[in-house]
Amino acid sequence: MFPNPAISSFMVTTEGVQINEIKLVNVLGEEIINHTEINNTEFSININQVPKGVYIVEVITEKGKIEKKLIKN
Repeated sequence: MFPNPAISSFMVTTEGVQINEIKLVNVLGEEIINHTEINNTEFSININQVPKGVYIVEVITEKGKIEKKLIKN
């Protein structure tokens, strides 16, 4: 996942593993963004409208779920 910190967008990539869904969740556990049916190994997410702060990016792949911290500047 890059860039991190991010300003307007960030890219999620996996090494040969298909991404099924990506969620952006705030520190309160509220879902801010949810992209489904991606079916690719990389995906760019626009976060221009998201307030500055710390978020959790949940990436659901065909092999399971990965969570990473994202800082929005």
